Amino acid sequence: MNARNSKLIAAAFLLIIVVFGLGTVIKCVQQKEPLPESSNVRQMIEEAENCIQENFKSRNNWINVNGLFQRMLGTTVIRDAGGTTVYKLKNGQTIYGQEKRDVDYLVKNLRQLYSLAQKRDMDFLYVQLPFKIENDDMMPLGTEEFANDDANEIVRRLRQQGIPSMDIRKSIRKAGLKHDTLFFNTDQHWKPHAALWAAGLIAKKLKEDCGYSINEALFDIKNYKIETKENWFLGSFGKRTGMWYAGVDDFDIITPKFDTSYKFTARSKNGDRTKRKGPFRKALLKHAFLDKKDYFGINTYAGYTGGDYALNTVINHKAPNDKKILLVRDSFSCAMMPFLTMGAKEITAIDLRHYKEKSLADYIRQGDFGTVIVAYNPSAFTEVQFGFFEVIK
Repeated sequence: MNARNSKLIAAAFLLIIVVFGLGTVIKCVQQKEPLPESSNVRQMIEEAENCIQENFKSRNNWINVNGLFQRMLGTTVIRDAGGTTVYKLKNGQTIYGQEKRDVDYLVKNLRQLYSLAQKRDMDFLYVQLPFKIENDDMMPLGTEEFANDDANEIVRRLRQQGIPSMDIRKSIRKAGLKHDTLFFNTDQHWKPHAALWAAGLIAKKLKEDCGYSINEALFDIKNYKIETKENWFLGSFGKRTGMWYAGVDDFDIITPKFDTSYKFTARSKNGDRTKRKGPFRKALLKHAFLDKKDYFGINTYAGYTGGDYALNTVINHKAPNDKKILLVRDSFSCAMMPFLTMGAKEITAIDLRHYKEKSLADYIRQGDFGTVIVAYNPSAFTEVQFGFFEVIK
């Protein structure tokens, strides 16, 4: 970009700031309730700042314009974008970086959880879900992330210790899939078709290693209807950088062509309860998140399952077996769990970021599950999500 163009862009951007800023100040001055009088100068300044922030004119438009400006400048690192540093990968997708994690702690707790499952005569499986970045070469120059390095080390140690595990990343490479086609451009999560494919891999593993009676055709995408909503979804990074920085995503609603019947119950972290029943489309999708396009106001991805519930159980009335699974989940299971339910009579999913009633270990001791599955992507490598034997608030 030459100097003249840079100056023109900067001038246009400053003009936008002035227009937005004047609109905000005018709105603050014209508000019906005046700012409270105060002899404390600092308090008066804070009150004025709060007024400006609350009345910032067209905040989402501002985010969009800023994103467009950053795109025109070729910016690949946007720091403090809504409290998160957002990186633009070489393929144009957006992501956050991940710092090095304490793998010793993670593996130790997985080993202890495996031992508990053995004592309870339950099958155990750790599933390494993929990270959006296939390798470090995709990151902007001068930046780094450790997600895949940490995941590699966890899987290596689990296999070394004989703990049942599977690595979806390895399956992606083996199948020759193009990594970036599995993920949204503006969000960290995988697309529904990738979640269905991964659920089929897990079902196959359960069939081979745990004696599950499963018809693998239940996970064949040919047996599903795909409704594509074009330019429908702005993911979490898109909400921070705007719809013009990395674009917007299409979103697929994938539902079975065959007959299904479910009962869905869930409890959120604040205790609210949700109940749905009926076929897949009615019981396992939340249409309030799917039927309306609202880039900044709706998390379309949560249309599968309904969000990150603290605890939820799905009963499949047409299950191919009578197996009960406890799924220790992260946000990737919003899309994956609905499809995984094809392979079991009952799946209970627990999200340790939100479930604080008792430890996971105590929950297992009091349950009658046949299989415990821990399915985590590298962003879940945290003390809270691996705190299986205590309640970490």
